[in-house]
Amino acid sequence: MCRPRENTSIIQSQPKDLNVIVNDLQDLIKQKETSYTEEKRKRETFEKKLQETCSSLEEEKQKRETFEKTSAEEKQKREEFEKKLEETCSSLEEEKQKREEFEKKLEETCSSLEEEKQKRETFEKTCSSLAEEVKDLRACLQLLIDDAGGQRTLVVLTKLDLMDRGTDAYDVLCGRVIPVKLGIIGVVNRSQEDIHKKKPIDDALRYESVFLQKTYPSIANRNGTSFLAKTLNRLLMYHIRDCLPSLKTRINQMVSHFQTLINSFGEPIEDKGRLLLQIITKFASNYCATIEGTAKNIEVSELCGGARICYIFHETFAHALDSIHPLDNLSTFDILTAIRNATGSKPALFVPEISFELLVKRQIKRLEDPSLRCVELVHEELQRIIQHCGAQNKTMVNYSLNSEQQRDEVPNIYGFFVSPNELETEESVKASVARRREQKWLDMFARWSAFIESRFDKVKTRCRKGIPPSVRGQGWYHLSAAKYRHENADRNCPTGSVFNLYLAQTPALNVLEDIKKDLARSFPDHEIFRDNGCGQESLFDVLKAYAVHDPAVGYCQAQAPIAAILLMHLPPEQAFWVFVQINEEYVKGYFSDGLMAVKEDALATELLIQRVSQRGYRLLRKLDVDPILYTLDWYMTLFSRTYRAPQLFRIWDMFFCEGVKVLFRLALVIVRETLDVGPPDIVTKAHKCDNPMDLIALIKQTAKTLPFDVLLMKMDKLPLTDIDLAQACGQARQQLNSDLNTTNSRKTSSRIQPNKHK
Repeated sequence: MCRPRENTSIIQSQPKDLNVIVNDLQDLIKQKETSYTEEKRKRETFEKKLQETCSSLEEEKQKRETFEKTSAEEKQKREEFEKKLEETCSSLEEEKQKREEFEKKLEETCSSLEEEKQKRETFEKTCSSLAEEVKDLRACLQLLIDDAGGQRTLVVLTKLDLMDRGTDAYDVLCGRVIPVKLGIIGVVNRSQEDIHKKKPIDDALRYESVFLQKTYPSIANRNGTSFLAKTLNRLLMYHIRDCLPSLKTRINQMVSHFQTLINSFGEPIEDKGRLLLQIITKFASNYCATIEGTAKNIEVSELCGGARICYIFHETFAHALDSIHPLDNLSTFDILTAIRNATGSKPALFVPEISFELLVKRQIKRLEDPSLRCVELVHEELQRIIQHCGAQNKTMVNYSLNSEQQRDEVPNIYGFFVSPNELETEESVKASVARRREQKWLDMFARWSAFIESRFDKVKTRCRKGIPPSVRGQGWYHLSAAKYRHENADRNCPTGSVFNLYLAQTPALNVLEDIKKDLARSFPDHEIFRDNGCGQESLFDVLKAYAVHDPAVGYCQAQAPIAAILLMHLPPEQAFWVFVQINEEYVKGYFSDGLMAVKEDALATELLIQRVSQRGYRLLRKLDVDPILYTLDWYMTLFSRTYRAPQLFRIWDMFFCEGVKVLFRLALVIVRETLDVGPPDIVTKAHKCDNPMDLIALIKQTAKTLPFDVLLMKMDKLPLTDIDLAQACGQARQQLNSDLNTTNSRKTSSRIQPNKHK
């Protein structure tokens, strides 16, 4: 950090030459090692031969002694052998000389390798110094990004004693290069040699003081380790002085709040078992009385309790059964064919019972959907009875407040575990109003094709008001055209169920492992997705089936919360087909490699912000905020990580009806409210942000705190048409294609207004 700027190019050019030297040295070392290995192998072979020769000599010597005793011919042979031995010894002497020469060469190679090792160590030291300088430059760059004005940064400048002769750091220490409000303090640290020699700290401080007085006499009193310690101590004391009063006030408020909460619990309970038994008995009595109609407080304005359940069975369910004709989708030809197939090869006098059973089973299967809807309605009414009885039993509610864990163990009507206080503040719709709304949707399901083709505006209006919870799953199933696709796919499937066919197959092992990792992360506060809950198995089946259905996409982590929300309202097979429609019709390309579709929509969002909020757009451009940073989580999870029930379900109701433009409108309203026309305190805070990450965090926080009804109202009044949205998507695609030189095959029109099947 302290090197002069003119030597930077020289320093930067060194690594390239040194790398070449190192590579050449490595090649030379490898060649020497190879030659040394070959010579070693030859020497071992020679020694082996020498041993064999010595052993043969010993045998020949014995033979020679025997030969001398036996005959003179053996003596001649011995003389000849001695000659051969002499020749062998001469060759051995030559080999010995060669070996000595090789050892000399090996010693020379080792010495050269030692020299190369020293050069390499020198090079590594140089590289380490360069790396430290790069780190210093990165630190300066990060300083300019995080604290552009230098209002809250204290800079410490080291290695003042390592600067070249004729250079100094006066300009840096005086703040002329990097302006910092808290100052720049130069220090001289101990070197590595001083550390190894265990140089005392006092000696190092004295050396630092002498160096500063000699090199920087005019600013020596404002630099050094001692001055740095005093400055840090002073800044810490100032910070404590500024923060301590507010911290003390907040602690006192918390103490007062929790003391009041403790006092509200009353005196300690001595006989807890007896009290708990009374609470359970009273709750059970109220629950049974509500179902049997013998409760003290009987509602006279609407049906509730057992009467409501009776109405569901005898009116709603009966009406649904009456609307199903027993002979629909069953022609005379089908009946005759079934009878003939059941008789086999011989004609029968009477109609076989098995043909009747086959036909009846197929028709009875049509009763599954109304039966499941009836079960959902009854389950919802039973949950209302539990909430009503719990509200009457104040003792139970107060007792449950004694434990933080118990407060989080109360499920609401959507299955999420919330505290009793949150449960009491949730909005509830009167039973009479809910019945009228769900009956309208049931009638609409019975004539779905007519409504979609001729009265789509009516469907859109009802979706904006919100689909009743009891029929919301079927509403999504029809709106997304998943019902139409599901029936067509199963009709052409040899096994009768494409979903079951997919479950019998196995995708890639890494896909299954990724899915299993995310099962416990998807809505762990929901009753069916808790640890080892029934919903986790269904979620695994849906994600696995889709990975088999579209192996090119496979599985993406953002898909898990989407599939989990569908399973809160639909059986696994229907949820799978709605999930397919979302991936292939609504947000096509969102989960493919490269996320090009999400990048395109993020860029389109920025172009639309420029149209609806010039002030907000200027602030985003001023801080250079990439739109992908705040839209990625919104679009890929369909706002499932931003909103909770029932707000999220209302957004999805409109999304399935109107398409992806609902996501654009909601994102634009959130950004516009945060940066331009929202609450003054939020807008002021946004324009005071000097860091892009702080602004992004504020936008995401505002999305969760703004009143949801206000967001919906401003979504409708947003000055944005489908043509504007289509043009923005087209411009974004062209810009990405020009930047990346790629093509994108998505159709904007189908995503803005999805095509509803009949």
